[in-house]
Amino acid sequence: MPKIGLDVHGTADKYPELFAELTETWIDDGNEVHIVTGQSRNIVEPQLHKLGIVFTHFYSIVDYHKSIGTRIWEDDPRGKGIWMAPSDWMPSKGNYAKEVGLSIHFDDSLEYAEFFPNTCSFVLVRDGFDIVITSL
Repeated sequence: MPKIGLDVHGTADKYPELFAELTETWIDDGNEVHIVTGQSRNIVEPQLHKLGIVFTHFYSIVDYHKSIGTRIWEDDPRGKGIWMAPSDWMPSKGNYAKEVGLSIHFDDSLEYAEFFPNTCSFVLVRDGFDIVITSL
């Protein structure tokens, strides 16, 4: 069964009714739904529950890097909260996809696509829900 990755901010939270229905259907059909996001689980999980989005697995870039001791600044010089070196941050979603064997991933940031393995289709979710599917 497919393993489906889903970004939250700018993707699932932008189209909550659609992704609430899709995630429920995917899980009912026996698929795995992996939330793949930047923010900590303790921040994102309540948001997902409020939106009605269900999942079977959860991956947070921040939580993962904290767990392995990556250098993280709590005061982002850009004023956006937590910060870490882009060389640590950018490949994280793709590395997770490779590690767990995601089949497809939905995200609003094309900049992550280059880090995904060829075995995972990357679906770019844009405004108005135009979809561009790439297999990199």
